[in-house]
Amino acid sequence: MQILVSLVIAFVPATILNGLGTMPEGFIGNLLLTISLQFLCILAWLSIVSFILYVTHSYLAVFIGYLISSTLLSMPMLIFPDIEILRYLSLNFAYAMTDYSQAILYTVIVTVTIILLFTISGLAVFKKKAYKNNLLYSKRGGYLF
Repeated sequence: MQILVSLVIAFVPATILNGLGTMPEGFIGNLLLTISLQFLCILAWLSIVSFILYVTHSYLAVFIGYLISSTLLSMPMLIFPDIEILRYLSLNFAYAMTDYSQAILYTVIVTVTIILLFTISGLAVFKKKAYKNNLLYSKRGGYLF
């Protein structure tokens, strides 16, 4: 919902400045593709932030981890500028990128990989901590579920 609100907020000033005009051919398809890929990028960031939260249980660590993660994800592109897929580690997708099928493919590959990596890692941490808590509970005389 917030994605749609932010797109509407961006659309209103752009319409006022540039006028309504006519839609280019394929605009709706490209817009839906952009929204979908931005949603995947948001899910990737949520998986990174959730992992940090599961590990640290600290909102401050999540905020700092987000800032550090955004910096770290942008660094490989600067170090290895010739490797095309590293440009998409920044987890940003703009409407203009819908013209390039390779950009779409790389964005999907990078976001799905990050989502799977951090979600599985977060679940492993969560399961390990839940197992420790159940084990401690059973040592105190409770039942192990």
